Amino acid sequence: MAERDPDAPTLKRQGLYPCEAEIAHRLSQSEKQWRRIAPQLERQGLPKIDPIMKGRFWPAVEALFRSRHGLRNVVPSQPDGEERWGRSCGIAVERALKQVRQAYRKALPTLAHRLGDRSESRKRRNE
Repeated sequence: MAERDPDAPTLKRQGLYPCEAEIAHRLSQSEKQWRRIAPQLERQGLPKIDPIMKGRFWPAVEALFRSRHGLRNVVPSQPDGEERWGRSCGIAVERALKQVRQAYRKALPTLAHRLGDRSESRKRRNE
């Protein structure tokens, strides 16, 4: 396996404000092509070169291209509070069980009656 050149530009070495040549490379463009299309993309939302950092903010560059192709960043929702798995969860389960028991009790006499009718008809057949 070939070793990496320690002086080769990488995302870590370029940081959040890579040079124009690195941006062109990351976007699979030649430097000449990138210089030609960058002004057009700036009109569409590409961040301008930051005067202090001397580069474009890479996460914003990446976000522009994701957005252009329908890939918005998924923002995780904020937690709505501490989870309480104790008593409140148990209460909901108890309510559900109570409803099942009530439905069973209502259905039981009807089932018993139907089963009773069947057992009596069997007795009559066997006699």
